[in-house]
Amino acid sequence: MAPKPSIRFEDLGLSTPLPHVLSTTREQKKKEKHEIKKERNARLREAEEQLSLAKKKVIQHKTFVETEAAIQKKEKAERKKAISEKQQCTRQERELQENIKKRESIIAQQNYITKLTEDRLAEEKRKQEIQEVINKNTEELVKLVPKNVCIQVNRSSDVENTRKELPVLREEQSIVEAINNSSRTCVLICGETGSGKTTQVPQFLWECGYGDIKGSSFAREGAILVTEPRRVAAVSMAKRVAEELNTSFGGKVCYHVRYDNNLSENFKLKFATEGIVLKEIQSDFLLRKYSVIIVDEAHERSVTGDILVGLLSRILPLRNDLYLEDLQKHQGKVENTTIKPLKLVIMSATMRVGDFKENRQLFPISPPLINVESRRFPVTNHFTKKTELRNYVDETFKKVCQIHKKLPPGGILVFLSTQQEIEDLCERLRIHYAKTKIEYYEKSYSKHSMVVQKQEEKDSSDSETEKEDKSDEKDEFGLTNEDYSLEKGDEIGDFSISRKRSRETSDMEENNNNNNNKEEEEENEINGELNTLHILPLYALMDFSKQQEVFREPPTGKRLCVIATNVAETSITIPNIRYVVDSGRVKTKTIDESTGASCFRIEWTSQASAEQRSGRAGRVGPGHCYRIYSTAVYSNLMPKHSSPEILRTSLESVVLLMKHLGIDNVGSFPFPSPPKENDLKRALSHLTLIGALDSKEERRITTLGRRLIAYPIPPRFSRVIAEVLDQKLPDSILLMVILITAVYSTTTNIFTGDGNRLKWKSKEVTTDDIDERRSLIHSLLHPGSDMLTCLNAFGIYLENSSTLNCNRYCLVQKSLSEARQLSQQLQSLARQNSVVEQVEDSLEANDVTTGSVGCLFTKNGKLTLSKEDEITLRKIFIYGLPDQVARRATIQECRYHGVEYKDNKATKAPYIILSSSMIAYIHPTSSIARTFPPPEFVTFAFLQRSVRSETKDPATMMLGLTIVIKEWLHECGVTVE
Repeated sequence: MAPKPSIRFEDLGLSTPLPHVLSTTREQKKKEKHEIKKERNARLREAEEQLSLAKKKVIQHKTFVETEAAIQKKEKAERKKAISEKQQCTRQERELQENIKKRESIIAQQNYITKLTEDRLAEEKRKQEIQEVINKNTEELVKLVPKNVCIQVNRSSDVENTRKELPVLREEQSIVEAINNSSRTCVLICGETGSGKTTQVPQFLWECGYGDIKGSSFAREGAILVTEPRRVAAVSMAKRVAEELNTSFGGKVCYHVRYDNNLSENFKLKFATEGIVLKEIQSDFLLRKYSVIIVDEAHERSVTGDILVGLLSRILPLRNDLYLEDLQKHQGKVENTTIKPLKLVIMSATMRVGDFKENRQLFPISPPLINVESRRFPVTNHFTKKTELRNYVDETFKKVCQIHKKLPPGGILVFLSTQQEIEDLCERLRIHYAKTKIEYYEKSYSKHSMVVQKQEEKDSSDSETEKEDKSDEKDEFGLTNEDYSLEKGDEIGDFSISRKRSRETSDMEENNNNNNNKEEEEENEINGELNTLHILPLYALMDFSKQQEVFREPPTGKRLCVIATNVAETSITIPNIRYVVDSGRVKTKTIDESTGASCFRIEWTSQASAEQRSGRAGRVGPGHCYRIYSTAVYSNLMPKHSSPEILRTSLESVVLLMKHLGIDNVGSFPFPSPPKENDLKRALSHLTLIGALDSKEERRITTLGRRLIAYPIPPRFSRVIAEVLDQKLPDSILLMVILITAVYSTTTNIFTGDGNRLKWKSKEVTTDDIDERRSLIHSLLHPGSDMLTCLNAFGIYLENSSTLNCNRYCLVQKSLSEARQLSQQLQSLARQNSVVEQVEDSLEANDVTTGSVGCLFTKNGKLTLSKEDEITLRKIFIYGLPDQVARRATIQECRYHGVEYKDNKATKAPYIILSSSMIAYIHPTSSIARTFPPPEFVTFAFLQRSVRSETKDPATMMLGLTIVIKEWLHECGVTVE
């Protein structure tokens, strides 16, 4: 076994032997402990010193804080004391100043009272001096200024007797005094139809010296102007007033309507339509030639009437202020003044005058109101117990037959809503009474004898009982209101009175012809005669000569029966009407707020209009109104008043007229009823687009806009005429544009209802007469443009304007007649505004009245038009219709708008209107309704809201269409997506 190696101290990490190491380590530890203890004691002493120092500092800080608090408390007490002293000083100063002001105020009041006293004494002294001067020169002043002016009028005894019965005559003095005393506001006269205000108030003013040189001392020599909303009223009223004044018609009394007048140089009284007066205001804003203006039929609230009243509300104070300035300048000599004062009278047939009387923006001073007694005789209203919602024309027919058969003499006035309804009912009544015999006596009534005998027997049996009910009172024919109710279940006013019938029919026959035959068998009388009912229609589109027939006496042995629209409600008075049959309907034009499309709707008339219609029966004696509706409909469905026309029509022409007159802020104009803000914005946008207004914020009228206002047509069409003149296009193009714009400014459709139905329904009816008319209508249609179709139709009318020829082609004769007159006026205006002498000369040669037909049309009335001219015509109208362009909708657009995409028929294809991104359709009466494939782009003249035959849903329809192409739109500045 090998020996173990020895271990050295170096191997163990020790340099010295272990005992020595251990000894050294113990000493070091002892030394270290001592050092640690020493160091700990030193730190303890240091800590005690620091603690002692900190206690000293705390004591010092506490002493400092207490000292500072004492100082602040002392300063606060001093400040409080100082503030209290300052406040006391301030209070004393304020009281001192208030006392000074109070003393000054008392002194000022005393001075003011002294001054007032002195002024009053001075004023009394001046008045005394003036009174002395007046007293000294009384005789001279009486010679210079007459106290009163009275124009003598030699009327016939018949006229005098008729006038005495009019209610308005009892208010003559109050009316004249109110007009004479008004200077800064108007006079309101309210009287129901038949009170005589339209014919008599102008005569009151005539007799007071207005319009006469004898009234110059009172500045009344200016003419009297009466405005009417309708031409027929202006003409008929002027004629009637001339007869009553016993003066020549067309001399001192005259009328002025569109396309017609009988003006003389020295007229004193003029009846004019509202549009004519607006044209006069454009040339003479102050209307200097008139001393008094009467706005009649203000309750109708037409657009022109509202604008006229708004303008006159500003002209009235302006002109009177200018007169006072001129009077002062001429030292009170009225005869030397160059401008005379103006009086304004507003007359209404209803009590709806709050829009005039309470509108402080219109008249800052509330105008006086004079109420004229209503109708002279009572009218009994008969309501039906059940309202017929659809076949109300049939009910009207039955009611007319019952009246003619059973009731005493007296004319019948029937109110329906549309021309078609009127023509149909007239034809139906003519056929009925052509084979039905009726006993009719003009001045007596024999059918009441049996009723009288029966009533006498009843009275004798019940002699002890007296009845107070008014319904049992007899009239001159021995009939009571119960007898006039005609049938069981009629309601008289608010009371229902039922009559015993001799028999009751258990079944109603479904066939109208069978019903008519049954009525004829029942109505035929032994001593009766045929054709005892003189039937006359009356509506706005009738010729004036035919309208005048309703004012003539009916033939001997016939009862007058006038079937009219609401044109017979006011303005005109049909003589000898005793019975009114009111369907309760009216055709109104409205504007769709979202689309801007016009829409003709047959709606319930207003309660005010129903009362107007009823009042027509109380002119010659107690009358009766038969309402084809119930009291519930009258109370719950009929509005109290119709909405003003300005709220349901486009405003482009109105806004442009105001801008032309210098009314920049149209929204602040004093409308009797302010128009809707969206309608104003739409009008401003369109006028800016066609260049009539500038694009600045004020939207001021441009030079082009002043040219457009000269034409009495919508600005979009006058823009086309201006563009033709600017481009110096051939005179034939200008003439054709004038003819087209004349038609479209007059009507939206020149074809009658039969004509529109015969355009395309070639397989339904095959009679020779209808086939001939259909072929004639087809000869007028132009496959590319409704405007050119209208031009073709206009050519036929200009070649032969007879009624027979218009009936052959199913043309609306009245509309084309007005279009012809308008085209003559437009040619004259284009001649005045022409910038090229050559155009002037060509228009002179091609006047419609002197031979333009030969220039544009062949002998048979056909249009002679080259392809280039046709393109020019279709293109030029884009300038007036930049916002009325439509593009055929894509499948994606149809899905987005939720409509069905179809392109197999033009009338079924949806179109997108570029300016509004709205869906519209081609109207089925359009000339391009059968174009295939449907055109890509079209322009349209009108939008109409109507029901589509395919879906039976209301939709926006385009009328006055023309096919255009994309390149033409770019040339005319229309942006196409």
